[in-house]
Amino acid sequence: MPPPLEYFPYHGEELVVIVPKQHPLGRKSSAEFADIVGYDFVGMNPGGGVNTQLVEAAARLLVDHLRGVAQ
Repeated sequence: MPPPLEYFPYHGEELVVIVPKQHPLGRKSSAEFADIVGYDFVGMNPGGGVNTQLVEAAARLLVDHLRGVAQ
């Protein structure tokens, strides 16, 4: 049996949420993914690594798809 696969993160990315002040999330200083998953996402690259991670996180929250509106 081969040894378990080891992996080492080499890079991290910060994702931000930008909304107008009158948006329901506009007065929050931070948000969890569960807070934002029901809103439209802009700029997600279909098939890209970040998008894949977000889709998988949405599935864990029982959300069947992300609402992407533009790239």
